[in-house]
Amino acid sequence: PNWPDHFLRDPSPFPNGAWGVLSAMGLTFVAFEGYEIIAQSGEELKDPGRNLPKAIFYSIAIVVAIYLMVAFVAVGALTHAETGGLPAWQYLGKEGERAMIRLATHIMPYGTLIMILGGLASTISALNATVYSSSRVSFAMGRGGDLPALFGKVHPRNRTPHMAILFSGLLIGFMAVALPVADVASGASLTFLILFLLTNVSLIRLRKTEPDLERPFKVPWVPTLPILAIIVQGFLAIDLLRASPVAWAATILWILLGLYLFRRWGGREEALREADTILLEETIADRRFSIMLPVVEVTEAREMAKLGAMLSYYYEGELFALHVIRVPHQLNLSDGRAFLKQGRPLLESVVEIGQQFEVPVRTQLRLGRKVSRSIITAAQERHADLMLLNWPGYSETSGAAFGSVIDDISANPPCDLAVVRLVKPITPPRRILVPVAGGPHTQLAVEIAVAQAVYTAEKVLKPDEPPPQVVALHLVPRDGDLKAAEERQRALMEQLATITDFPVELRVLPGDDVVKDVLAYAKERQFEQIVIGASEEGILEQAMFGSIPQRIAQNADVNVIMVKKYNPLKHGLLKRLKFKR
Repeated sequence: PNWPDHFLRDPSPFPNGAWGVLSAMGLTFVAFEGYEIIAQSGEELKDPGRNLPKAIFYSIAIVVAIYLMVAFVAVGALTHAETGGLPAWQYLGKEGERAMIRLATHIMPYGTLIMILGGLASTISALNATVYSSSRVSFAMGRGGDLPALFGKVHPRNRTPHMAILFSGLLIGFMAVALPVADVASGASLTFLILFLLTNVSLIRLRKTEPDLERPFKVPWVPTLPILAIIVQGFLAIDLLRASPVAWAATILWILLGLYLFRRWGGREEALREADTILLEETIADRRFSIMLPVVEVTEAREMAKLGAMLSYYYEGELFALHVIRVPHQLNLSDGRAFLKQGRPLLESVVEIGQQFEVPVRTQLRLGRKVSRSIITAAQERHADLMLLNWPGYSETSGAAFGSVIDDISANPPCDLAVVRLVKPITPPRRILVPVAGGPHTQLAVEIAVAQAVYTAEKVLKPDEPPPQVVALHLVPRDGDLKAAEERQRALMEQLATITDFPVELRVLPGDDVVKDVLAYAKERQFEQIVIGASEEGILEQAMFGSIPQRIAQNADVNVIMVKKYNPLKHGLLKRLKFKR
């Protein structure tokens, strides 16, 4: 009848201080564990992107509500006589794991028997789920090579991972017998705190390293929210050292054992699994000059193949069509073989264009973890001379100029690079504008323009038709030094003479806004295509092509090709600084 007094006798919400509450949070963390197992059933759910997060949040809400109601009854139901004059919370704390049995004795008939039977039933069900989960994890690790192959064995008759189940059972039994319950609970809480801490670290890293992953449910406020979680979880884990040094010692030994097993078995297998797998490779003819064309979609592949075929004709080379199938980390690369049918139509469309343009086509279908890395690896293996990439004119990746794949490749290109912004279907061009400023990127831009013009002249135009026109446009400040402008014009003419024998017209015009003036000139003179070299703005300021080519490509109403000349010294340095693991 006086249950409110149990809550109001000590008006302080923290009788043992805030530090006591934090310590209790660390010790009882394991009581809230289990919701992450729901994620393991993702393949069995309907609409997992929507239902899986809801199931996790609902399970946490239900458990918290039940815990609060049980705690409310436990504190309010005991009388002072039953607790020996102690506050109810203090009495229950002293009883430890026997607290609920003592409480049941006082609040209902046969309470002790009911609580024991109920506890056994719930423990057996929880133990069954734990053995199921842990054995499947060790089975998958044994099959994948991260643990000895013994764990990956399946019983020939029952079709169950019997060795993994046996190991899980022996380990659980040993811990239950050898360690006090409090230390087992502390150790479980500690390992889960470390697990969830690393999960938050992985969340932040994956947002940076895998920005293009499909995320049906996207965690909000990254990285602020996971950083706060890391701080809290780290603090709770460290505080457990004071509550249970045995738990920390056991956890450290367990982690060291895991590292040893990974170095002994997993490291070698991991390297083998991470290496790209080539599913299909076909070669019609072997040419020294190779133009690489990574393809993603059939329509894009056909249009880009037309450009690649014209360039292959000029360089007397081959067109190397590549399709990379990205395999998630939770799958083995060999599992990606199911996607073989997905890539064949893409490659066949490029072969068809190659036959129309009478150029040889090499095709390759490749499995990899990261698309950009697989493309770079394939280019290095084939010793590609030029790579063509399609850019839709926008980036779906936050913080990326062209998209994560193009940004990664252009920051560390394995060969000459051309990124194409397609506005219209590719046709042999008759009028090409090349904004020039000198330097190696200008040289490549002129070569790309001339290559298309030569194809148009030799394979498309009739003898009585006027030849294709390639115009190199150089803008000088309106109030600039006239003598310096003349010297610049002379230097550009000398450079153009060394690039090609094809007649390239040089136009030097005044202009203060490069983007606006180039676009206006291209529209006024009805050019069909713009080829522009990367800006020389420094690798720290502009890791990709520079802001000027990108703005021209975004605003032009004709096709734009942005090119970047391969520099072995600079890009080799970038590779060592940026991509070394």
